Amino acid sequence: MRRAFVTVLLVGIVLVVAAGPVRAVPAETGRYYVVGPPVDGQREYLYAIALRTLGNGNRFREIVELNAGRAQPDGETFTDGVVLRPGWQLVLPRDAKGQGVRIGRLPQLGPPAPRPPGPSAPPSTPVRPSPTPGRRRPLRPGPPPPRRRRAPGRSPDPPMARWRPAR
Repeated sequence: MRRAFVTVLLVGIVLVVAAGPVRAVPAETGRYYVVGPPVDGQREYLYAIALRTLGNGNRFREIVELNAGRAQPDGETFTDGVVLRPGWQLVLPRDAKGQGVRIGRLPQLGPPAPRPPGPSAPPSTPVRPSPTPGRRRPLRPGPPPPRRRRAPGRSPDPPMARWRPAR
């Protein structure tokens, strides 16, 4: 009997250790905030959200703790609150109130929005900018001009003197 108990206990320990640490999904409080788009070029920050919804900007850490590891609608994951994207849903503490606080369960996350295609690898050769409209020939580096002696007291040539129009 004792031997069977020890065996079951060891098997249970092995299973728990093999599973590894399980990160709990933060509990919902029934209050959340949806990050809005930038206004006049200014994006939203957790400090301002905490100030507006909790009355104290220094409580932004509570928002970070409630949301760390939470998947967001665009497929990214909330990590430390430094980056907030429009449309992200932030769980707020139970005492949150005021402008922007929504009450109820968080909306279910659908499939992530498609991302715009970006370059997979940087090009191997530098890309030259397209010529300015109305200009006949783009400027290209040419061979350096021959060295010549300057008259005493004369300033050196400006750096652009080495650039010559393409022929």
